[in-house]
Amino acid sequence: MYSIGTLCAISHCVLWLTLEADEKGKKSKERLEEEKRAILKQRVRPLDIEGADSARLADKAKELISLITRLEGEKYDLEKNFKTRQLEVTQFDT
Repeated sequence: MYSIGTLCAISHCVLWLTLEADEKGKKSKERLEEEKRAILKQRVRPLDIEGADSARLADKAKELISLITRLEGEKYDLEKNFKTRQLEVTQFDT
């Protein structure tokens, strides 16, 4: 059998390792959030609509609608291409 002192030391080590693992997990999550914010900051352009008149706002809205339409079309094409290739792989396996 182990002595009480040994058991206390073991439980202390286990507790310390658990706390250290939790800290690493938190740091990892924090680091991922920071990276996500940095990437979004690079990709997302500011709207720059401060003090804009209604004509400029209408132009900006048209520009954004055009961008969304183009991106949705690209997304559709990519999904269709993916499904086609997935079907080809499935048929190739059989």
